[in-house]
This record gives sequence, C-alpha cells and structure tokens, in this order.
Amino acid sequence: MNIQRANKPVLAWAFLVYLLALVFGFWRWNMLLKTLGVTATLSRRIASFAGGNFFNYFLPSTVGGDLVRSFDLSTHTKKTKEVIATVLLDRLSGYAGLEIVFLAALFLGWGLVPLEIVLPGAILITALLAVFLLALFNSFFYSKINRLLSLPITGRFGEGLRSLHDELYIFRKNKNNCKSLRRFPV
Repeated sequence: MNIQRANKPVLAWAFLVYLLALVFGFWRWNMLLKTLGVTATLSRRIASFAGGNFFNYFLPSTVGGDLVRSFDLSTHTKKTKEVIATVLLDRLSGYAGLEIVFLAALFLGWGLVPLEIVLPGAILITALLAVFLLALFNSFFYSKINRLLSLPITGRFGEGLRSLHDELYIFRKNKNNCKSLRRFPV
C-alpha cells in the first residue's frame, strides 16, 4: 500500500545508489583479495560477496554476512587467513571512511548538536580507531601489544590475533603488492 504511493523516481534513484554501493564494495574487496594473492574465478568472488550481503539482512549486524563471505570463499580457495584478513580490512576501511564523514559532520554542524552528548562518543570512537590502526600498522605499537598476546593466558586466541596481524601487516610491509590497490580492474 505504501509502495503504491511512493515517489517512483526517488525510489529508482535510491535503488541505483544502493546498486552502486554494492558494486564499489565488491570492487574494494576484490582489490584486497588480489593484493593478498587470493585467486578464485570472478563468478565465485561475486557469489561470495553477494551471499554475504544476502545474509547481512538476516543475521545480526553485518558480522554474519562477513562470516558467510569469509567461510564461502575460504572453502574454495583454501586460504582462510588471507580471506579473513581481506574481509576485516574491507570492514576497517569502511569504518575509517565512516569515521571521517562523522568527524566532518561534527565539525560542520558544531552548533547544531548537543556536544555534551555527542563529543564523548566521538572522542571514544576516534581513539579506538586510532589505537586499532596503530596496532595493525605500527611495529612499535604492535610490539607492545604482542607482549600481552604472548602471555600464556591468551592461548590460541593470542596466536590467532598474531597470525591475523601478520596477514594484515603485509599491506604495509610490501608496498609493491599494494600498488594493485591503485588500479581499477575487477
């Protein structure tokens, strides 16, 4: 009933914007896969990405879709750590972009929002992102965190985080691999 009264041109534009977001999301993830040397057919990569997006609507948050996407592609490529690293880095790059938009909106709308409510959250979210990025891409910061992960209490969880860090650190360590991130082919 509400769809009949909807503005059809606006609905068409919204669908187009959503479709473009999906295409750019796939393109970004595909570049990360190529950088880590994860090879699969284009149809398999599209199916994994589309399956993950489908499950994003039915599973909690977007984590469920990320798990489906990771599981699906890693079963076909047998490169589980690399696939998980690309999914996490894809999610992290989206989060960093969202943080930039958030900070720009906060700056531009400085007098329009109640700062006593928004500012503590903005500071906390920005600090968490900064610490996470430093832990991933700064060897000094990582060496400090690695000491904590080496404690016997962390066990396999610590080993898994160190292994994941090694996969993600490839993007910083090997700049020749990252040149493919500047190209546009799918």
